[in-house]
Amino acid sequence: MQNVVIVSDGLFGLEIFSILEQINKWNAQRDREQPYHIDGFVLLDETGVERENFPIAVLGTVRDWTPAEGVNVVLGVKDPARKRLAVTLLREKNARFETVVAPWMLAFPKWLSLGEGCVFAPYSAKPELVVGNFATVLHSMVSGHRIGEYSTVMRYANIAGEEVGNDCFVGDHVFLAVGKNIGDGCVVDPGSLVVKNLRPGTHVCGVPAKSVREK
Repeated sequence: MQNVVIVSDGLFGLEIFSILEQINKWNAQRDREQPYHIDGFVLLDETGVERENFPIAVLGTVRDWTPAEGVNVVLGVKDPARKRLAVTLLREKNARFETVVAPWMLAFPKWLSLGEGCVFAPYSAKPELVVGNFATVLHSMVSGHRIGEYSTVMRYANIAGEEVGNDCFVGDHVFLAVGKNIGDGCVVDPGSLVVKNLRPGTHVCGVPAKSVREK
């Protein structure tokens, strides 16, 4: 059993807590060892956060918490820039990052290539999918070829296109059409239908998705 803490930005860490609890339950139902002992939460910062909203102990913030020997970090941070900040601060403390792969409804797991510190909980995934370091994919269908580092794909997205670049945020219920790409640093608002390639730094929304602004 691996001891972990969840680094949480706001309450997003509760999503990751739920996934870890489900993984433990899934294994327990099959008389297997539960893979995770969750020691507590570590906050990226305390802005607008009430500690009593967390189901187990809050151990401090990233700036004042020191990783214990044998305890790995699971990232519960959805914004790519905030995720990079968390990793930078934790690397200074020699933290080790856990890659979490949920076991349910995952097609062809042995052919996945996952980087360091990923959280990957899809409905299904295509063989030969490459997921970059510190990417987060929550309960989505992924039939593309690559999810870039630090990117976040939220719930019930359908990534049928080729690639989501680095540092992207893809909201709930987004559909990326077959053969299309999302460039680095893009933001795709929830419910958007992406039917053309997105240039790096583009923010889109709508059906079909249209540009809101460019970084």
